[in-house]
Amino acid sequence: MEEGKLILGDWKDFKGMAEPIRLLLEFMKIPYVEKHYGTNDKEEWQKEVNDKNFLFPNIPYINDQGKYISDTNTIVLYLCLKYSHPELLGRDDEQKVSLAMLKEVVDDLGMILSRVLYHPQGKEFFDQVYTERIEGVLEQFSEYLQDKRFLLGPIVWFDIWFFHVLNVLNKITPKVFETFPNLKAYFERIEGLEEISAYYKSCLLYTSDAADDLLCVDLGGRRIIKKK
Repeated sequence: MEEGKLILGDWKDFKGMAEPIRLLLEFMKIPYVEKHYGTNDKEEWQKEVNDKNFLFPNIPYINDQGKYISDTNTIVLYLCLKYSHPELLGRDDEQKVSLAMLKEVVDDLGMILSRVLYHPQGKEFFDQVYTERIEGVLEQFSEYLQDKRFLLGPIVWFDIWFFHVLNVLNKITPKVFETFPNLKAYFERIEGLEEISAYYKSCLLYTSDAADDLLCVDLGGRRIIKKK
């Protein structure tokens, strides 16, 4: 590991919950390296678990020179405060409450997506769930966004998070952006940010036997890694 850089701990084969954290690190221009764990890395993971500074072992996590932070919401809070971007947490109490509400809604959407990504019927199951559960949530977000550049006006951490969710949905079906053109414009706006654009240009798809055996590869579940 490169000395002094923050470490992002993640699964070896899949993006999981670390991908929006990775995007946030890139957006904030925080230098980091990655440490990956696969199904055969139990001994290496156990070393982390046994570290007395890792109070609540979980993946994803960050290790900032011996300080372990797990849980995605806590990681976001830590990064924004540690690296002097408190405005990304909301500029006033009203924005902070709105962010908490939006995150709860997307967490529920994320649970639905997880069921789809790993469901044996994959795409067919998605079509059913999209009509019953997902489309209504996207309509709410479309109405909330209206013609704003970002969800709350100025960009906040959650915009990066929601961008990732839209990215996964768009890989599954083009009808997301066909139905909600303002969400498409919003997505392209974030995708075009200098830091995010540079990140995707520097990435390759990561493949492995474990990943390729699951339908989630075709539904946007495969992790991407930066080129050497």
